[in-house]
Amino acid sequence: MILRWVVFALFTVTVSGLAWGVSGMVENGGCPDGRNRCAGSPEVVKYFVAVMVGAFGMVPGFVAVVRTLDWRPLLGLPTGAVIGTGITLWRGQTLGFWIVVVALLVGTSALTFGLRATLASFPPAEGAPGSR
Repeated sequence: MILRWVVFALFTVTVSGLAWGVSGMVENGGCPDGRNRCAGSPEVVKYFVAVMVGAFGMVPGFVAVVRTLDWRPLLGLPTGAVIGTGITLWRGQTLGFWIVVVALLVGTSALTFGLRATLASFPPAEGAPGSR
């Protein structure tokens, strides 16, 4: 039971951190004077680290969900996306931020529904919750 809440919190925090990192990169990652390639400013590094930690931090949660065949902790993904939407729109409301918001909401919803449908096709393991 505690594993469900831990994975839910993990997904919520990592998706929120991912949104913070991506929105920071959108805000600080532009090239001046229309150049095609430019080096990012030193403050972009913390946003890049947040994106990497957020992306790779979700892996243990997905492993736990697949091993237990319980889809309910996946609801942390859209919860984190809603929090991340607030963070992103707080930083700015230009086209780049709206693209991040739409990608975040659609991506997490698709992951949640897709994994739920996939997990529903497997029979529960012996001794797992819901098995007889």
